[in-house]
Amino acid sequence: MMETDRANWVDWIQKRWLDWLVAVVLLGLFSLAVRGSTAAYAGDFFSPGWQPWWDGFLQNSGTEMLGAFLTFVLLELIRGRRERRYQEEAEDRRTKATQELLRNFMQAQELARLRAAETPEERQPILNSMMVTGLLQGANLYNADLRRAWLFIPELQSRKLYLSKRPGTQLFKFRSIGANLQRANLHAANLEGADLFLANLQGACLWNANFKDTSLARTNMGEADLRGVSNFTCEQLQKVETLEGATLPDGTELPNNDTWRKVLKEWCENVEMATDLLGNQYAKIDDDQGFDHNDDNG
Repeated sequence: MMETDRANWVDWIQKRWLDWLVAVVLLGLFSLAVRGSTAAYAGDFFSPGWQPWWDGFLQNSGTEMLGAFLTFVLLELIRGRRERRYQEEAEDRRTKATQELLRNFMQAQELARLRAAETPEERQPILNSMMVTGLLQGANLYNADLRRAWLFIPELQSRKLYLSKRPGTQLFKFRSIGANLQRANLHAANLEGADLFLANLQGACLWNANFKDTSLARTNMGEADLRGVSNFTCEQLQKVETLEGATLPDGTELPNNDTWRKVLKEWCENVEMATDLLGNQYAKIDDDQGFDHNDDNG
């Protein structure tokens, strides 16, 4: 116990020695300033016969010391403010790192549960929880079975789920929630019959995903990569909220501006479809694209 206390005391001294040094210097400067000025004025008052140069020396010394003292105080205030800012920034970085580690752990746990679920009914509560907590963002859903998944929570249900995750929270307005799958990896995911209404799939990887009967109404698919997507229809894609900068199933890249709808319409009029041995329909890939829709390597 005594060794622990001694170690803590030594650690405290090592961390605070600079503050003690600053305090001693400040006290010394202040004492010199007060002493010099007081002596000069006392000499003028009590000993009018003193030599003028001695009075001038003491007065000037006091003035200079006082100026040095004030300058030192100002510099210390600046140093202290900078040090506090560095400490706050370091604390913010540590907090963010801890939160990120916790989020990654929770996401891994939920994804493991999702993959272990065998039916859409078992998967839906897990997906609902992940939507509310934001754990679908950036999630690795490679080859995930999301058939008939409802990746959208109506307003009343979102209220109940949100309050169950954050008891005592007082919110005055609830809104419908679409899944935030931004930057998620949905390579080879089976989205047959899934409802992606209002979902955010910006920048998501959807290589070889199955879009059979998938609802994409008002979905944000900006910059998403749809190369090799199967069983899609142009009617589905035209209901999307945005496809700006997205890559279409045959590798065609849409412009990253408002003209994407016009380009998509022209693409739909000219796209050639093919059917594989399992009956899945694909857009024919240009050989120059160098992409194989049968490549399911993660």
